[in-house]
Amino acid sequence: MLNWALPALLLLLAGVIWRVVTAKRLPAGLTTAPWAPGGIPILGHALRYRTNPAAFLSSSCASVGPVFRLNLAGKRMVVVGPDSAVIKEVATASESILSARRAVAEIGFNETLGSLNVYFGTDLHKRWIKETYGRSSVNAPPPFAPPTCSA
Repeated sequence: MLNWALPALLLLLAGVIWRVVTAKRLPAGLTTAPWAPGGIPILGHALRYRTNPAAFLSSSCASVGPVFRLNLAGKRMVVVGPDSAVIKEVATASESILSARRAVAEIGFNETLGSLNVYFGTDLHKRWIKETYGRSSVNAPPPFAPPTCSA
């Protein structure tokens, strides 16, 4: 009756080893963003986000800072809040470090809009953001007044 125990244990061990070996590692000097507070298993932050998205994002920004991660029922994403310096850093990051195309595709727009729209549209949007925030004058004001992180 216990003939399945050893193969199951070996399969589990192989899965753990595979996960450790293939885990994505951050380049030196980079850290991950903190999680927004209040996530629950499986649903993550979806229920809190659903009740009042603006209030949830503002309170999360106030408690953990302008860049944080959240989980909306399995869709994990990073939120970049209203800090002009952070927005500029994200907007001017190279595609090899921060792939806007891949991010847009992974949150489901590849299925709804099609890959041509995702990849071509993302390139246009990214170019506009780089031109807007990547100006030569570091002290130039952004094209709009970003909201503040407040609860």
